Amino acid sequence: MATKRAKKMIFLSVLTMSIAMGGLAASLYYVLKEGAELRVRAQAVADHTAQQQLYANLASLVERTAGEREALQKYVLTEDDTISFLADIESLAAERGITLVTDALTVVTSKPNNTLMVNFSLTGTEVAVYDFVSLLEVLPYMSYLTNVVVRRDATTGLADSTVTLAITLANHDSKN
Repeated sequence: MATKRAKKMIFLSVLTMSIAMGGLAASLYYVLKEGAELRVRAQAVADHTAQQQLYANLASLVERTAGEREALQKYVLTEDDTISFLADIESLAAERGITLVTDALTVVTSKPNNTLMVNFSLTGTEVAVYDFVSLLEVLPYMSYLTNVVVRRDATTGLADSTVTLAITLANHDSKN
């Protein structure tokens, strides 16, 4: 049978091993807990770094495209320019022998830019009316014709036309 001393040694060995195992388990728990916190912090740093890189890329893009955006602005009408635009259209019509009446102006609100809808009535020779409609199709603006109706009066030989022109308007908050 085991002696008292051997029993004491076995007890102390088991106790020491239990304390060591408890310390090891506590250390392992601490390392895992700190590791999880470290991963969360590392992810936060990576997210912040990515956000800073994205901001730097966007700032660089804004600088690189400033000239292009400035060049494109001349193709987008602003609300301040609508009166002079309409005067230019009326002048072009008069130069071509066409009577032009602006029937309606409507601003259609949308994102990112509003659209100016202009209804014109045109009267002139058939060739002049068709040429003027063709001219409206190729205006140097972001514009398109939404409706064109041409009627020829058999008695006078003149053409009457109604035209709806849609022109993109630059919103003040969309500049640069």
